[in-house]
Order: sequence, then C-alpha cells, then structure tokens
Amino acid sequence: MEQLNDNKISGVIKIYSQGDPEVLVYEEELVGDPAANQILLTHKAIGVNFVDTMFRNGTFPITKFPMGAGVEASGIIESVGKDITHFIMQIAYAIPEESCPHSCFSAEEVECLEHQIEQLEGKTDKLKNPYTSSDLKRYIWAIARLGGWKRYQSERKPGITTFWIGLQKFTAISDQVKHFQLADQSSKKVRTTTTHWYQLLHSSSF
Repeated sequence: MEQLNDNKISGVIKIYSQGDPEVLVYEEELVGDPAANQILLTHKAIGVNFVDTMFRNGTFPITKFPMGAGVEASGIIESVGKDITHFIMQIAYAIPEESCPHSCFSAEEVECLEHQIEQLEGKTDKLKNPYTSSDLKRYIWAIARLGGWKRYQSERKPGITTFWIGLQKFTAISDQVKHFQLADQSSKKVRTTTTHWYQLLHSSSF
C-alpha cells in the first residue's frame, strides 16, 4: 500500500530525568512511514493524566530515558503498516461513519478497485455496491467480494480471512496492471489505454 506520509516534522515532549516541570523538554522529530505493525496518526487531541505528572516528578520509577509525556491521543489515520490493513478494513466496515479510502489504498489502487467493482457487481440492487467513492467501505466491499464473499443480505459480514484472501487476489491484479503499464511504456509500437489494461486482466484467469 502507498504510504501517504511525507516525512513531516512533529513536536514531542520528552523527559530525560525526573523532577520539577523544568525537566520537560520540547523537541522536534522527523516522522517517517509506519512500520508493518504501526499506524500513523495526525493528532487532533491529546490527553495528559495525573499519572503522567507522577512519572515526571519521580513518584513512579522510569526504567528507560528519554520517556515521552502522555500516552493518549485521537486523530486521523494517515497511513498504516501492511500488517494493520486487515484490521482497519474490518473496523471501517463495521461502523456507520464514512472512512477515507486513502487510509488503506493509494489513488492508483482505488482506480483499480473501481474497475473491479464494475466486474463484481450483480444485476440486482442487492448485489450492487451500496457505498460512495468517498467511503472506504466501497473498496472494502470489493476486497471482500474478491475474497469470496457473496454479499447476500442473509450472509454474515466479511471477516479477516476473507479480507486476507481478497487482498492477495487484489495485489496480484494490481501487480499485473503495473506490469502491463511498464510493458506499454517500454514498447514503441503498442499504446493502450487504462481501460484496455483492465479488459486484458478480466479476460485472464483471476
């Protein structure tokens, strides 16, 4: 998945020793892309509890310095590590609020998923994708369908295994699209459109 972070500078409060409030040190750090098991947030609200004060003043011991001040925050998910995507999709599909598609998928992947949705939707309203392009659930629906979910109203919501299978298939499709694009760019005789790439894929054995 594409990482959306541009290696931004973030402010952070650190403690190098315990004592009065003067031990609190403000620093700036370069924030890179999240590791496989991490989520990158843009903080909109943070909390400092009384227990944080007790760590700072020495009431509670600190075994490793420097220590960050505060452990609670809420904000907007900017990008996720590859091992987190399955859980983000499961959470997003379970809540009524809209989630940004780019918290899981790049612009190119969203385009690829839109072409998949055209192929995966059925003829009846029950088998059509009910979500808008501004909602992550629209593209989770496509991943679940690729993973074998039938989308009948009587069927339970897709789970982690379905998402995993769907992501594996989608990754293979996305990789083939990139292969077609690279082959097309390197050829002086062949010039195809994006739609043609997807038509080639849908005529293959996926």
